[in-house]
Amino acid sequence: MLATNTPGSACNQRAFSSMVESLVAVDGRGNRIEASREKNPEIFRTLCSGVGLAGIVTEVKLRVDDSYRIETEQRVMPMKKLTQQPVLERLAKNNDWFMFVVFPYTGEAHVTLGNRTEKPATGRPNECTERFALKRLEPIQRKLATWFPRLIPT
Repeated sequence: MLATNTPGSACNQRAFSSMVESLVAVDGRGNRIEASREKNPEIFRTLCSGVGLAGIVTEVKLRVDDSYRIETEQRVMPMKKLTQQPVLERLAKNNDWFMFVVFPYTGEAHVTLGNRTEKPATGRPNECTERFALKRLEPIQRKLATWFPRLIPT
């Protein structure tokens, strides 16, 4: 969807709307509106960054990159280390993208790094997620079971 003001998926990528070359929309009165950075630029910016309130987008011309593969690496990191500014800056600088998911009460985060690669796709699933879930989440599940015993099937 265009009108979600979707951010880029990495620090060095712009918002999704930056890839829009032009668009056609229909306003609340049924009028057809053509817009681009050159033609109706104010309407163009409104339609690209709105949540669909300025009109219904019916056509979009996008500027896209060629397809590419991303190699991912997953690891578990202590939150205290991950949230240090030099560590976050290094992750952002040295990878095409990265993300992390914090699991409460564990003091750790599951970090995924991604970089473009020419290597062939392997289709091999990463075991890091399963190991993390089994090792780190089981104690949380036990705590929840003692706090909310009705959640446990009998």
